[in-house]
Amino acid sequence: MSIHLPPLITQWREREGITQQQAAKRIGISQSFLSRMESGERFPERATAQLLIGAGVITAEQYAAAMVNAPASQAA
Repeated sequence: MSIHLPPLITQWREREGITQQQAAKRIGISQSFLSRMESGERFPERATAQLLIGAGVITAEQYAAAMVNAPASQAA
């Protein structure tokens, strides 16, 4: 199964009805990093993935599936 995180992250934020700034604060990351993840420019490293999972943005299973599609230079 092919999973891409950017749309999952954006869909979560839109479902919550919050801005990127509010979402970033809730997750515990910077707004600029959230923006880069939503655009697909950056892939979350494990520590950031744990924050996303803890905030209910994605599941551990979704992250693991997305790792298969992550560029080698970004997956860590």
